[in-house]
Amino acid sequence: MIANKFTKNLYFYNKGFSILELIIFVGIFSVLIVSALGFTLRMSFAMKHNLHRQMAARYVEEAREWLNGEREAGWEGLEGRATVAGTEYCLNDGLNLDTDISTIPTSNSRGGCNNTGIGGRQPMIYRRTLVLTKDSVATATTVGAVITVSWNDEGTPFSETVETAYSVWQ
Repeated sequence: MIANKFTKNLYFYNKGFSILELIIFVGIFSVLIVSALGFTLRMSFAMKHNLHRQMAARYVEEAREWLNGEREAGWEGLEGRATVAGTEYCLNDGLNLDTDISTIPTSNSRGGCNNTGIGGRQPMIYRRTLVLTKDSVATATTVGAVITVSWNDEGTPFSETVETAYSVWQ
């Protein structure tokens, strides 16, 4: 009878986990949680970067469409703002139908074109520039336009660029 009691108590104490098993379990569980958290954070950063890239592409396209309208409004205005060496204009201010190419400031006239956002829209990380070059000093037949939207994501610089050539209509 005493042997039976002793065996019963021994069985009761052997049902649980040892401290070594608990340490191994907690270690493996911690590695899995940290891995899942790292993956989730990386996906979050990738989604944020992709959103910023899509917005930059939209801002480039917006400037290109505005410039197409300026070309249709008159060749002289576009050709008059271009130089052979290339002049950089800051397009951070919002573009609309009332914005005329003659009112766009050069990057140098406003102390550079900083990453201050475009048209006051969030996030305020973008910088949009336009570089106009022409093929001749006297009467140009071709004007080249390079529209660039640049921004920083997690300390890394990125940019979206489109190049377009405009020519005089005969």
